[in-house]
Amino acid sequence: GAVSLDLPLCITVVVSTPNLLGFDAEKELDVIKTALESVSDRVRLDIVRPATREAFRKSLAKGPHVVHFIGHGGFDAVGEEGTPVGYLAFMKDNGDLDPVDAEQFEAFFSGTNVRLVVLTACASAAPMPPQSPYPLTAMDGVAQRLVGGGGSAVSAVVAMQFDLEQNAAVAF
Repeated sequence: GAVSLDLPLCITVVVSTPNLLGFDAEKELDVIKTALESVSDRVRLDIVRPATREAFRKSLAKGPHVVHFIGHGGFDAVGEEGTPVGYLAFMKDNGDLDPVDAEQFEAFFSGTNVRLVVLTACASAAPMPPQSPYPLTAMDGVAQRLVGGGGSAVSAVVAMQFDLEQNAAVAF
């Protein structure tokens, strides 16, 4: 059903540009800012940069309705088990890569009012790749976990199944 909320609509934009990943998020961020200028009296924009886990937690405590993550994503061995999982590339305090897997990302949203998450990150809606010995698991992606895990109020995710070129992200 429809979700009612009090204005302003609160949008948190997470800008993650870890060292060595060669990603420039400024064009995408500028497009978002420009698009929202005409409704600035009804929309509050909070930009999280650098995108550390702690900065993201603090931004979620401000009560956003929408979270937009700009950065890298993919599938890789994250953590001690070494099993490939969907992840988003957050940052450590020193700017190095801090991969946040799908389960960890979902946990951030527990107890929040976030209803929509937009992920302009490669493979953020992809199922786990079919590679031996790991079975294809359709719900292991970051987006799938958010809407299917049950640990959050997120009811919609806009994400990418494949790699996303930077110009396409800006256009999107």
